[in-house]
Amino acid sequence: MPLRLFLVACAAAAAIGARGDVLARSAQLFDHGVLHRIDLLTAGDEWHTLKENFRENGYYPATMRWNGLEAPNAGIRSRGGGSRSGMKPGLRVDFGRFAPNQTFLGLRSIVLDNLTQDASGIKERVAMRFYDRLGLAAPREAHARLYVNGEPQGLYAVVESIDEDFVLRAFGQPGYLFEYEYDTEWFLTRPDGGVENYRTLFDPVTRQRSSAQALFEPFDGLLWAINEAPDDQFVWSVGRFLDLPLFMRHAAAQNFLAQNDGILGYAGVNNFYFYRPDDPARSRFVFWDEDNAFLAPDFPVLQGHERNVLMRRAMAVPELRAVYFDTLLRAADAAEGWLEEEVRRQVALAGGALRADTRKPFTNEEVAAAERALLEFARSRPALVRREVAQLRNRT
Repeated sequence: MPLRLFLVACAAAAAIGARGDVLARSAQLFDHGVLHRIDLLTAGDEWHTLKENFRENGYYPATMRWNGLEAPNAGIRSRGGGSRSGMKPGLRVDFGRFAPNQTFLGLRSIVLDNLTQDASGIKERVAMRFYDRLGLAAPREAHARLYVNGEPQGLYAVVESIDEDFVLRAFGQPGYLFEYEYDTEWFLTRPDGGVENYRTLFDPVTRQRSSAQALFEPFDGLLWAINEAPDDQFVWSVGRFLDLPLFMRHAAAQNFLAQNDGILGYAGVNNFYFYRPDDPARSRFVFWDEDNAFLAPDFPVLQGHERNVLMRRAMAVPELRAVYFDTLLRAADAAEGWLEEEVRRQVALAGGALRADTRKPFTNEEVAAAERALLEFARSRPALVRREVAQLRNRT
C-alpha cells in the first residue's frame, strides 16, 4: 500500500477508535437505569444572576461534577422556549465555553432539561427510548438530581446535545446540521426571498463558516420540489434532497406517540434538527423535545397530514403511504407490553425525586394523574392504532 494511503487509513482507524472511546465513556452519563446526581458550582452571585436573567442567553462560568469527575470552568446558560424558568432554569452546559477545547467524557456540551412542561417528568425519556427501539436516531437521555452550590434544584433530564458528536455517533459521517428556529406557523411551504431567507428558519450547528449558498441553497431546492414538482416527478424531485421513506417512518413514529408539536405539529413544523450529509439524498429530520408527546390514546394517526405540504403529497404516493402505515403497525408491535413496562420503570426510578422537587410547576396530585395517563396510553394505544390503520386501508 502506498504510504499516503496507509497514513489515511491509519488516521481513519484512529478516528473510529476515538469515537468508540467517546461513546463508551459518555454512555455512563446517559445510563437510563440510574438516577444520577450532577453538581454545579458557581462563584458569587452568578447563579442568582442567571435566574434573574433567565430569558437571556448569557453564559456564566461553573464547575460541573458527576460521579467523581469534574469539568472546571465550563459555561452554563439558561435555555428553552416555553420551558424557560427563573425558578427552575433549563440549562445548556458548554464544557469548552471558558476552557477552549475542554470536553467531558468526550462531550462538548449537554442539556439539562428542567422538565417544566411535563407533569410526569418522563415523557421525553420514554419517547426517545421508543424511537431508538424502532431503529430511529434519537438523543440519549437519563434522569438526574441537580444541585447548585450544594442546594437541590430538583429533577432534571440529562440530554445529549444534537451536535457534531451526535452526528458522528448516529450517522457515522459529518455533514451539515441545522437547528430549526420556530417563529410562526410553517407547514413546509416555500418561503419567498431567496436563499438568505432560510437563515431565519435554520440555524447552522456545524460548518457555520460555509457560504450561504452551500448552507441554504439545498433547502430552496427541497422546498421547491415539495411544493412545485409535478405529481409524477414528486418522489424523484424530493428524493434528491431527502430520504423520503425515512421521513415517513419518522412521521409515523411521532404520530404513534401522539406528538402534536413535532414535524406534523398543530402550529406547524417544530422541535427538530435537520441533518444533511454530503450526499443530500440521505438528508433527514432528527427528533428533539418530546415533552408534548402522549397527548391522548385516541390521537388520530393522520393528525397534521393535510396542512403539512410534504406529508399531504407523500401520502398520495402508494409506496410511501404503505411505509407510513407499516411503520404504525410496527410501532404498535414494539409498544405492546414494552411501553407500559418502560413507563413503570421510569416512574419507579424518577417518580420519587420528582415528587420531592419543590421547584416543579406541578402538584404531586398532577404528577400522579400524569403517570396514570401515561400508563393508560401505553395499554390502549397499540390496539387503537391497529384498528384505525385497518379502517384506513380498507377505504383505499
